[in-house]
Amino acid sequence: MSGRSTTCARRNTRSRRARTRPRSCSIRAPRDPGVGFGVQSRTAGRTSDTRDAAWNLQWRPTDRWTLAGDLQHARATTFGYDNLVSLGGYMPKEGVDFRTSPPTLTFDAADRAYLADPNNYYWNSAQEHRDDAVSTQNAARLDAKYAFDGPVLNDLRFGVRFTTRDADTRATHGNSQWHEITAPWAVGHDGWQPFSQLAYLSDPRFAGDKVAPLQFNDFFGRKTAMPPAIVAANIALSAGAPPPAFAQLHEMVKVLCNMPCSGDALWDYAKFGDPESLNQQHEKTKAAHAQLRFGFDDLRYPVDGNVGVRVVRTDMSAAGYLLFSPSASSNVPGVPVIAPLSDRTHFENKYTNVLPSLNLRMKASDGLQFRAAFSKGMTRPDFWQMQTYTTLSQNVHTHTDNATKATILDSIDYTGTGVGNPMLKPTRSTNVDLTAEYYFGHGGQVTLALFNKRLSDVIIGKTSVVTLNDTTGQPHDFAVTSPVNGATGRASGAEIGYLQYFDKLPGLWSGFGVSANYTYIDSRQDLGKPLAQAWCTPQDTNAFIARDLSGCDTDGRLLNVGNVPLTGLSKNAFNVALLYDKGAVSARLAYSWRSKYLQAINAYGTNGGDGIDANPSSPRFGQPYSVQYALPTWGGAYGQLDASLQYKFTDNVNLSVQATNLTNALYKQYMQQGIGLMERGAFYTGRRFSIRLGYAF
Repeated sequence: MSGRSTTCARRNTRSRRARTRPRSCSIRAPRDPGVGFGVQSRTAGRTSDTRDAAWNLQWRPTDRWTLAGDLQHARATTFGYDNLVSLGGYMPKEGVDFRTSPPTLTFDAADRAYLADPNNYYWNSAQEHRDDAVSTQNAARLDAKYAFDGPVLNDLRFGVRFTTRDADTRATHGNSQWHEITAPWAVGHDGWQPFSQLAYLSDPRFAGDKVAPLQFNDFFGRKTAMPPAIVAANIALSAGAPPPAFAQLHEMVKVLCNMPCSGDALWDYAKFGDPESLNQQHEKTKAAHAQLRFGFDDLRYPVDGNVGVRVVRTDMSAAGYLLFSPSASSNVPGVPVIAPLSDRTHFENKYTNVLPSLNLRMKASDGLQFRAAFSKGMTRPDFWQMQTYTTLSQNVHTHTDNATKATILDSIDYTGTGVGNPMLKPTRSTNVDLTAEYYFGHGGQVTLALFNKRLSDVIIGKTSVVTLNDTTGQPHDFAVTSPVNGATGRASGAEIGYLQYFDKLPGLWSGFGVSANYTYIDSRQDLGKPLAQAWCTPQDTNAFIARDLSGCDTDGRLLNVGNVPLTGLSKNAFNVALLYDKGAVSARLAYSWRSKYLQAINAYGTNGGDGIDANPSSPRFGQPYSVQYALPTWGGAYGQLDASLQYKFTDNVNLSVQATNLTNALYKQYMQQGIGLMERGAFYTGRRFSIRLGYAF
């Protein structure tokens, strides 16, 4: 639930110097209509099919030559939909206690009665999504091995591999994916709002059997107070692809149209299946590899290893669209009029990577050995990241004058989203790994590893500018966020591991063992030249780039300047497991833990345009909607306990039991601001149990 105004908050949108402290408070609106809330009913489904045919041939023409070949054809299809219907309302008040974690919502008898009454809800909006994709891959590989007959060289392995990948993806697009039914901003009499009033369920024309009460019986695992019963749209309204009920919902509110019924009130299903919904990708790779294996067994400390190289050529192409569709709010007086745009785009991207490697092992004794590895590697972007599909949006912010009831234009944001970037290159790494391994007893070992990785072409979200002219010829810059190869980085650290079975114990006790490891990682992203500014305002191209690279607070102040870790990496992590292996029984009880980690800088909904600029040198100092902020999101420290048990009845029949998250651990997500990490969400993944009976033949 979100209110129009609050008496307390954990997010400060005006000044970084102001600090708020967690406390108990009551969120309320000082004037009608009250604290806004929404209830969404959602239906989603997906059907996928993958077919894979592979052929392998091995041939040994002589004692020294071995040849192998592989052919593969794979085809995957998927179809999915994701629809929702939203009700809205305004309640007089709501209590929230920020002293607890997660915060506690409180409702008195009047609040509960209000939320249980359908007459206090109105039809707000509906969202429709469909996607359909077909992907194929053909691969061919030929490998050869030649074995030497000598004291140093063991064998030479070499080969080639060719792949071809294609993907055709269609998805709904256009303004009708999300569409108001009667949203508050669409209600008024200024000439551009399509509706005269909200479609409240208290009106017999909009009620009927389309909604039902919804009771929370086991909210948050009963770890917090149960929310009151609410009213939700029947789930059947969002079923289907496309959902037939959407036409009924949008048709019934036309009686509220400001005459004539036109503009944004005229709804239709989101476009799907037309040329603009299609995104095509094609990739070809050619690779050659060679590896020489060797060993110096006559040395005092024998050394063996291998040296090799892989060369990969990649040809990538993609075709999609650049789209702009004006919304109804573009009719607000003073808003520039920009014509709809639908431009087909096509990109080609080619690159070659050379990836050498050297691996060495030295045996200091029967139980002690050392390893060293030097290599270069690469990780290609996911196929979906290389789409070319960009949508532009003109976002109009207004308010209503209390005296004249006229709509006042506050500001206009020109933004866009790039689904992908077909010009992405692989993230490349240069790796150094040093390991010491000591083996003792029956399978016991202690290992210590040091590692250092230098990364280039790290993929991050970054803003660029697309310019469109309005009907008068005036240019407008749209800030488009999309993935780019925008950073370098490093990750260095150490890992220590221990494994031992206590096989010297008597009887059944000899099956017990323990395994443990600890990892420390120090990582950084290098985002190019140091950011000389302290603010992401006034907002221009450089400010948007600074925001995307380090994060921007709701008051316009930059965050994480010069101190951005690699995403997804925790500084500390450990695993401890109690083992048991004896006869037909194999069991594990394991606890794993990791410290907090950065998830993203500008993603996951912790971004927006409603910040208030506190930069004293900015021309929009103190004005509403003057900051396009992006609060970095972090995954909180998390640990969970898992268990497994396997019993082998015979060589062919076995039973296994798996238990995940036995302690029902709580996972938290945080958003970062100048005042620290603010809790954004808390989630119970729940306990999971599975039983499997297997038979091998």
